Amino acid sequence: MSNTNKKGVLFVHTEPYNQAVKRQLNNPWSDQVANGYNTELERLAYSSRLLGSNPDIVLEGGGNTSIKLQENDLSILYVKGSGRNLAQVTQEDFTPLLLSPLQRAVEDNVNHAPLIEKIVAQAVINPDSARPSIETLMHAALPYCCVMHTHADSVLAAMNVDEIHQVHSTIYGSLAPLVDYQHSGFDLARACWQALKNQGNDQSIGLILAFHGAVSFGKDVRQAYENMLHLISLAQNYLNPFIDYPPADGSGDHLLAPSWPTSLVELTLEDLHKRINALAGFPLHLYQVKDFSFMKLLAIHQRTGLLEQGPATPQHALYTKRYPLLNRDLKAYARDYRHYLDTSLGTADSAWIDVAPRIVIDSQWGLCAFGKTLKEAQAASLMYQHDLQVMELAQRHGHYRSAPIDSIAQAEFEYGGYALRKKTTL
Repeated sequence: MSNTNKKGVLFVHTEPYNQAVKRQLNNPWSDQVANGYNTELERLAYSSRLLGSNPDIVLEGGGNTSIKLQENDLSILYVKGSGRNLAQVTQEDFTPLLLSPLQRAVEDNVNHAPLIEKIVAQAVINPDSARPSIETLMHAALPYCCVMHTHADSVLAAMNVDEIHQVHSTIYGSLAPLVDYQHSGFDLARACWQALKNQGNDQSIGLILAFHGAVSFGKDVRQAYENMLHLISLAQNYLNPFIDYPPADGSGDHLLAPSWPTSLVELTLEDLHKRINALAGFPLHLYQVKDFSFMKLLAIHQRTGLLEQGPATPQHALYTKRYPLLNRDLKAYARDYRHYLDTSLGTADSAWIDVAPRIVIDSQWGLCAFGKTLKEAQAASLMYQHDLQVMELAQRHGHYRSAPIDSIAQAEFEYGGYALRKKTTL
């Protein structure tokens, strides 16, 4: 069901709720298709599309891949361009860079943001190429031909727990050393380089990034791709015994109980939408999901407090914010969210980010996702559904936790482009 108001702003849909983590991971790789491509770069684009087309592995804007090639006696790193959707990439979506200056920057610990930005910019071979992925330095630092990075649900569900080191040791060990959470960019690249150097061995096929998914690598595209699937399958195998456990609080048969302030009981969804638009300062599209099984899952999470913990990976906050509006009290939400941003980022950086919620959870309306476009609202809805499933599975085998709140705020600021806009404005 869908409708629009006179300004074309309101879009309301209903859809079934689909579990994010599957018991079996299919491998759609086709030798016939892969052998039809003439270059490893084309095969990288092919494997990237396979990963990107599976929402259990990659969601909107997530994931990045790369390959190192020798061309005219130069070592070239081809990395996915920033903003390119992994599900649709072609070889033209990969940005070529000189490899050696990037590797030296990480190995020499050149931890100075302006200098790092200059090094990356000067390494770009074609000025007409897309801006390289924020993870470019990580791809450069890992000494393998092909490197792939995803935010696979199974890996997040297995690792996003207080008991992360114990679980990691059980599932992966040195096969994929654990990297403590670092923000994207130089810090993450350096941490990955050091983890592989200090904890890796000849059998290592990747890295596990706390709150940030998995990295795989290999001597060629196919090996890196299959190593990624193997890392995800290991997490799924670990989670499978917990999937059919009763809900974490022993219930789940009741829908959300209303918890609205008295003055907001009669508020309509259209009224709330208008207020959210006013708070954001621009019109937002609405995408609604209301399904019985989904509502039961929401009820579980509300009672256990998981909905306020934070997303499965900080990048999702760009679409969903750190936590949803739960009780229709928009003024209180805006006040608390501004305090969180001010405390985490400082008032100067916080001022760039609006505090209108992107996810509303309500016993009457279900899950309502908001975005600057309908596509963005749909992406926020899908991300939050996947995050809920990650929370649920993590809570069944441990105690779910998200990345530190300061890190989530930093991701919202930088992934949202506010840091770049601020720099351009100053």
